[in-house]
Amino acid sequence: ACMPPFGWSCFLCDLAVEGEAGGGAASASAAKACDAGANLRVTPRDAFGRRAYLAPLGLTVTVEGGRLVEVELQPRGRRAVLRVAVHERARSSEASVFLEVER
Repeated sequence: ACMPPFGWSCFLCDLAVEGEAGGGAASASAAKACDAGANLRVTPRDAFGRRAYLAPLGLTVTVEGGRLVEVELQPRGRRAVLRVAVHERARSSEASVFLEVER
C-alpha cells in the first residue's frame, strides 16, 4: 500500500521499490513519492507465507499447499506476478491459489 508521506509500505514482508521498468533501484525520496509507475517486489516474511493483500489491486492472494515466495507488482499496469513454491511439509506437490477481489 502507498501511505503518503511515507511512500510504499508492506507489513510482514520485505519490499523493494524500483523506478519505471528498466530504471533500476529508486532513491529513498522516489520511494516515498507513491509513484504508480514503480515496480514493487514483495517477499513475504510471515510464518507461513500463505497470504498477501495487494492494495493497489484490491486483491487478496491465498495459497494452500504451498507458500508465496515473491510477488512482483506493477500498480500502473494493474499486473501482479506470483512466485509460489511447494511447502516443505505438504502432502502433495500441488498448490492451490485463491484470488479474492474487493468490490
